[in-house]
Amino acid sequence: VGSEMCIRDRSTADALDRIDPHAALNELNAARQDGDWGARAIYQMVLIYLNPDGSFSAFDTALGDPAAEEVDEGSLLAAERLLMEVRGAARHTSRHVIMEAMTLMARRTEQDVNAALQRLLEYAQEDAHDVGVLLTIANAHALLGQLPKARNFLKRIQKMPYQVDEAEQFERAWLLLAQVLSQEKRACLQQGAVLLKGSLLNKNDADDEGLGVDRGGG
Repeated sequence: VGSEMCIRDRSTADALDRIDPHAALNELNAARQDGDWGARAIYQMVLIYLNPDGSFSAFDTALGDPAAEEVDEGSLLAAERLLMEVRGAARHTSRHVIMEAMTLMARRTEQDVNAALQRLLEYAQEDAHDVGVLLTIANAHALLGQLPKARNFLKRIQKMPYQVDEAEQFERAWLLLAQVLSQEKRACLQQGAVLLKGSLLNKNDADDEGLGVDRGGG
């Protein structure tokens, strides 16, 4: 059975549907040296190493969030080695740039996320309408806690014509936009509560002074 059949056969589809990382990696590994399917197999393997459950939650939460899932070092190194195997024109595609950026971002350090963001922004200057690149830029800004910037890029995607072949990217962008807006609203409410509390305390102090009340306990 050829590599093309390996990546398209029933067992590969079943493995991916069950989200069985080990079975899926074994199937994709058989195709990774293939001239036609190799790069696609590698990118799928990288995604599995970075997010074995397929949730992408590791890229949707800010740095330092204790609830964020961490990718182990072994998986990161495996992803980096796989990306180095990609040769030729495939290395200059948006898919490759996104995969490299996601691998950097998975390290969850400010330096690595900024490095990924810079590379993505450079690519976006060449193609300002690539949904996957814009989404990954928004994810990077979200990781850095720069929610307004993340929102701006997600709004750009929201205004773009829907493309069926990029349905997953559009759906992820909409979900992330909802999350960003929710976090911004929560932060606004918290800020309002702090300001209200400060105003009430100032008012109480002013009232006490007018009544000659000493709350110092002396």
